Amino acid sequence: MVLAFAPIKITSAAIFCPLFLVLAVHRSRGAWEAFGAGFIASVVIMLGGFYWAVYTLHLFGNLPWTAAGALYLVFCGLGALNFPAFTWALFRIYKSIPALRANAYWYAVGIPALFALIEFLVPKLFPWCLGHSFYQALWLNQIVEWTGSSFLSYLACSWGALGAAIFFASDEVEYARRALIVPVGLTLLAVGFSTWRLSTPLPTQSTKRVALIQANIGSLEKVDARAGLYGRVQYTVDQHLTLTDGVMRQNPPPDWILWPETAMPFSLADDDGYARRIRDSVVRWNRPLISGGYSRATTPPFLDYNAAFLLEPTSTGLRTSTYEKNILLAFGEYFPGGETFPILYTWFPEVSNFMRGTEQKILTLADGTRLGITICYEAIVPPFFRKVASQGVHAVINLTNDSWFGPTSEPFQHAALTVFRAIESRTPLIRVTNTGLSFAVDRYGHRSTSTGVFVPGALTVEVPVGPEPVTTFYLRYGDWFIALLAAVLAYFLLRSRRVPIPV
Repeated sequence: MVLAFAPIKITSAAIFCPLFLVLAVHRSRGAWEAFGAGFIASVVIMLGGFYWAVYTLHLFGNLPWTAAGALYLVFCGLGALNFPAFTWALFRIYKSIPALRANAYWYAVGIPALFALIEFLVPKLFPWCLGHSFYQALWLNQIVEWTGSSFLSYLACSWGALGAAIFFASDEVEYARRALIVPVGLTLLAVGFSTWRLSTPLPTQSTKRVALIQANIGSLEKVDARAGLYGRVQYTVDQHLTLTDGVMRQNPPPDWILWPETAMPFSLADDDGYARRIRDSVVRWNRPLISGGYSRATTPPFLDYNAAFLLEPTSTGLRTSTYEKNILLAFGEYFPGGETFPILYTWFPEVSNFMRGTEQKILTLADGTRLGITICYEAIVPPFFRKVASQGVHAVINLTNDSWFGPTSEPFQHAALTVFRAIESRTPLIRVTNTGLSFAVDRYGHRSTSTGVFVPGALTVEVPVGPEPVTTFYLRYGDWFIALLAAVLAYFLLRSRRVPIPV
């Protein structure tokens, strides 16, 4: 699993994860031994894939390395419980229905359904799945516009579980090679559809030139600026204005300008101070600006929202619209239980206390272009992204801040997950970050040129936009594939209790 994701990116390695998990269950003598095997796998995956959490806890949590490491180990134990839940459940199924151990189609169809279903149901702080390792395999992953990413997890597990039966349990499983028709057929289906989709362009009305301004200002500098330290505020504003002035000298200039999450440590809806300087610059550029900032609540407790602002010059003046972030990051933007026990914010002052937005507001430009807005984490949560993209948007903007995680693999992992949102919705996704990676993803999952990590830059990307928003099957019906997997699993379990399923 660690090898399959960034930065190593050996995609085919993902198939071996379910293979070894199935083998572990076969060799376990009890349900809790099977659970233990899955738990060990979970911890190893978390250690290898999420090591950057230690950096965040130490640097931004002000914890010594020993305390940060201890908390990280707790996180590793709880971060991927779908693996031990899968091995425990599979052992219990074998205990109650021993005949399934010899059924080749159980490995090719039933076990993958169990794996993908548990993977979907078990919550994670950082939502990812086995199938996400195929983010670069555009020749395979186009089918997620119908099924969502769970299909790719199912497909990988079908290959892995059947591989375990063929190569390591052939004396137990009858006619295992016959069942290859399942993963082979599903792979041909996915490849065939992907080939057709990539060779059948969606209609394009225009190509927008979008300036992504990455000022390389980290979270600690932003915290200081938010506290009102004059030098930090001045530096933050100057950097963004200077980089934008430079990119606006291009011929032709960009159509839109994007600044990242919390780029400005104040509200851009204000009409004085630094906000006035930015608003005057937008009028001078004569281009819409979308920027992160802070929006103040108008009702008690008068806390800030993490917000995105649209400033657009019109014939009647500068129009301002605001989107307020809905999904806050636990322990970063709020403390779980903090509303009930406010003293937690006193004990842990490093944790912010933001208000939570409640609307998936669409920002509409003067020319009629409808833009969905997501801030940071929201772009990798499929149900939320569906709510945004299904509102008839032409593109989705994502403002992100990954500087919390330092020069690690996290920015690359986070960026990889956004590819699937563009394919699932057939909607371009444009991502701008404070410290990288900033890029655009087209409707087929192709990523544009990207900025580096922890380097300043102003990147202009060209984004094809369709004449009308697309409503894919996945946008319309959501995770119907999960319901299908539940039905498949129920069929195996109920039928096998009565008569063996023929192979």
